[in-house]
Amino acid sequence: MLGELWRYWTTFAPERVRKFGYLNRLIALEFRAKRCALAWESHIRSCRNVIIKTADLCERQGTCVIIGSGLLLEIPLGPLASRFDQVYLVDMFHMPQVVAEAKRHFNVKLLTGDITGVFLAMKERRAPGPHVPAPPGAHSALERC
Repeated sequence: MLGELWRYWTTFAPERVRKFGYLNRLIALEFRAKRCALAWESHIRSCRNVIIKTADLCERQGTCVIIGSGLLLEIPLGPLASRFDQVYLVDMFHMPQVVAEAKRHFNVKLLTGDITGVFLAMKERRAPGPHVPAPPGAHSALERC
């Protein structure tokens, strides 16, 4: 618990990421993953294997987009970076360890944004519904892919 608090205090994040609890949830997940590593091992391995097998089925391996990349727990970034010309990791916030991992691969780019429109809905104090469009421009970087 103290480790989580320290991580929260020492992680630079935009106000909205803190205000709406996204940073708290990421840190909680990070520490839970460490505590439950043994129990989660087969799930994480299975997810990574499915992603790699699916990537191998792609006819063209130019661009790979991971929406909701999170902590990269289930994402086999190295194998994806070696298979695709360009890999985009999209999330509302990228933790420092994700940024560091992405920098290890010349063809991995981080895109930060709320493609779901959840932050906008929360800011406007309304519940995000199933038909809430993403804010304008949220997909502009992906449209170039």
